[in-house]
Amino acid sequence: MPHPEFYKPYLTILMWGLVCEIIVLIYYTTNGKYPTEFYITLALFGITLGEIIRVISNIRKEVRGEL
Repeated sequence: MPHPEFYKPYLTILMWGLVCEIIVLIYYTTNGKYPTEFYITLALFGITLGEIIRVISNIRKEVRGEL
């Protein structure tokens, strides 16, 4: 079983990706333009958020000793 520190690089990359995706979504929303890239970024936002939740739940299980 990996130590919770094992997940730190993954969580860092995912969080930075989430920040970048939020910036892009704000940019497209304020311009009122919704090109294909907007919808791709919206899908990536959902995937990234889901992965962050999955990693955090794995860390919580690891800390509680359930994994």
